[in-house]
Amino acid sequence: MKLTYGERSAMAVNSVGKALFQLMEEKKTNLCVAVDVTTAEELLRIAAETGPYICLFKTHVDAVENFTESTAKSLLEIAQKEKFIILEDRKFADIGKTVSLQYGGGPMKIVTWADLVTCHSISGENAIIGLKSASKDLPRGCFLVAEMSSEGNLITPSYTKATLEMAEMHPEFVVGLVTQSIMKETSCGLIQLTPGVRISSGSVHSIFATDGLGQRWSSPEDAVLTRGADIVVVGRGITEARYILHILCEKGHVDEAMVKKTEDYLKKSQIAIPKPKVPPAKGCFNIGVEAPLEHDSGNFLICWNSIILKFADIGKTVSLQYGGGPMKIVTWADLVTCHSISGENAIIGLKSASKDLPRGCFLVAEMSSEGNLITPSYTKATLEMAEMHPEFVVGLVTQSIMKETSCGLIQLTPGVRISSGSVHSIFATDGLGQRWSSPEDAVLTRGADIVVVGRGITEARYVKEAAVLYQTKLWSAYLSRVG
Repeated sequence: MKLTYGERSAMAVNSVGKALFQLMEEKKTNLCVAVDVTTAEELLRIAAETGPYICLFKTHVDAVENFTESTAKSLLEIAQKEKFIILEDRKFADIGKTVSLQYGGGPMKIVTWADLVTCHSISGENAIIGLKSASKDLPRGCFLVAEMSSEGNLITPSYTKATLEMAEMHPEFVVGLVTQSIMKETSCGLIQLTPGVRISSGSVHSIFATDGLGQRWSSPEDAVLTRGADIVVVGRGITEARYILHILCEKGHVDEAMVKKTEDYLKKSQIAIPKPKVPPAKGCFNIGVEAPLEHDSGNFLICWNSIILKFADIGKTVSLQYGGGPMKIVTWADLVTCHSISGENAIIGLKSASKDLPRGCFLVAEMSSEGNLITPSYTKATLEMAEMHPEFVVGLVTQSIMKETSCGLIQLTPGVRISSGSVHSIFATDGLGQRWSSPEDAVLTRGADIVVVGRGITEARYVKEAAVLYQTKLWSAYLSRVG
């Protein structure tokens, strides 16, 4: 694309996208640093060191153990001073209602501090609508994930095309696409963001041939000239470098005067920033998993599902999100849900973080949201993935009978409600694409082993009575099936 970033800023509809184009032109940088670290101090240190030379700062705060409102405030101060935009790489991947809750609330309150977020298109356009509804009047936007850099991911050309069409339908909120190749049919107002980039050799930074969890890299030149990247995402090549400023200097983003200016800023800064640490061997973070919480799960198991996340990232990131962060999910959740979109390395990442704890996951094979992009071939590939990892995958999230699955895998079916009754609220529709089936239909027709009921119970006037009603109907349906 021959147009300059400045010229393309006039074609952007979203205000944050327009500002990002202008900032890139002004600062003469198309670099995004991806900061997958486990402490707030390290996050802020890297923000301060790299801030003058980047246009975008990409976070994974669900992996940061001590992230607080104070951390967010300090990050915003650095962003304002150094003129960069904050992207929380949350990869939202759920139904519209859940996405709006995850974005607007929860412990992170992402909408209050992140200018941009990432979102999978797998659940359909209602995820975008959910994000937009939670952002209210704040200047916010998202990148849709059209392609991934992880080996063995399940994204197909038709999936990418559908994602592109979704982006074009919502230009007021979608600022661009996460890609690995040129999107020839996209509007010039959409930004192509390309992760998985590193320099293959150099004397002052660690070399990452592979991380053992499926991540694939291309060179900066290949990303821009061949793959069409507008913004290039560099993670461990910078954040685990021994001397971050010298890496930036090597890439041509920094001169000696800038190095001195930044070092002086760090000395004078009021932000508590520790000294840089030497990166661990082979570019791996040391994930400190604390001892599991003591909980009596004799009568039920805890499954960490929608309200925080369905894991949907590369294996390395998933292991950080699961094993660390403020939630320390691995220490108390018996089971988690995981999208298969990024490939089997997501499962391997979860398993590596669980260590010797008795843990497992449900893979999302189908979804209940209207307009989701899951196809029969995607479902089949997910089933095969589950069969390859029976030691960790306990079952599948489904909407129909999985005839080819092992009897040892559990079918978990969400999107269920009773259409009428006096002890629970009635939801004809939530306006965000969620579809429901009856308890009987879920068990007898769709093959559910376990049925997931949400608002039909939690928003009922009498919660206990509603739970009893659903339990009775579901068990009766099960007895009819096996009888």
